[in-house]
Amino acid sequence: MPWIKEIAPHAPHCALRELRPESGQFMPVLDRMTTTKPRRRLQPSRGMANLREQVDMTQATPACARPTKRFPEGRTGTSAGYLAHRAADEQACKPCTAAHSAKSAGRKASLSPVFIERERKLSAARARRRRETTSACLLPSQEQPDGCRATIAGYQAHISAGQNPCQPCRDASAAHDYDPVCSRPTVLHPHGRTGTRAGFHAHKYADEPACPACLAGVASVQAHARTDDPELALRSTLWAKYRLSLEAYRAMLAEQGGACAICKVGAPTDIRTNRFHVDHDHACCPGKKSCGKCIRGLLCHACNTALGNFRDDPQRLSTAIAYLTNGKGTRT
Repeated sequence: MPWIKEIAPHAPHCALRELRPESGQFMPVLDRMTTTKPRRRLQPSRGMANLREQVDMTQATPACARPTKRFPEGRTGTSAGYLAHRAADEQACKPCTAAHSAKSAGRKASLSPVFIERERKLSAARARRRRETTSACLLPSQEQPDGCRATIAGYQAHISAGQNPCQPCRDASAAHDYDPVCSRPTVLHPHGRTGTRAGFHAHKYADEPACPACLAGVASVQAHARTDDPELALRSTLWAKYRLSLEAYRAMLAEQGGACAICKVGAPTDIRTNRFHVDHDHACCPGKKSCGKCIRGLLCHACNTALGNFRDDPQRLSTAIAYLTNGKGTRT
């Protein structure tokens, strides 16, 4: 009877078994047993383990400073570091932000203008759809099942939800008669802007006189600003009237030796402002304001008033000098 061979299904090694006629069982053939080489198991690299042993990962902050296999010294100042900040849900540092911005700018520079314009339109459309689905004025209510867009109620719904109102609701709010205009609510001032600096500017933009509360509010803000910065008024005046910074004013006064450019008096004579006046060429800029390019120097109050009375006319000044030197009007 021929013997049959099979592969042992549960043997640790590959073994042959044959059917023995005398016993009717499969018996292993010891002289024909074969073994296979065990599969080699890949061991994990010790590179990162060694790095983690050397560096306390809990103290490696920010996220871009943590070493990786590709960046053993950390990823600070790279686009990968910026992504590490984002993954750690923390604010990105300036080097990583600059590197990411430079990489994004280079990527955009390589794109075609047609592709950029198409992506811009798609992004605007996605943002518009997202606003429409989350807009507070579109949420149904018992009184208005279809929403309240383009109404005062829709505008109030936006403000209550902390959203910037959509254009239809903004137009409806602009058409509404708020009395006074500073009582109109905004996202930053849900209960109105009365008595604040924003309310004062709301009156100003509406071309109407400010209410007493807003006048008192802006005066309080200015008083606190002057307390924090005593030179704020001088700096604002110099820039608003002459386009001259306080540092340039002080440098000009130092070039004149700290005195009037004409009479060389060393102290300001105007008790109201207690500073030297900025003299400019009125032929360039008529009036009290200057463009900043026609400034001639710093004068005391008396010299500045004298030039103004002579209307900056050299002929009149020459006549006055001749009048004084000739001694006219002296008694003999």
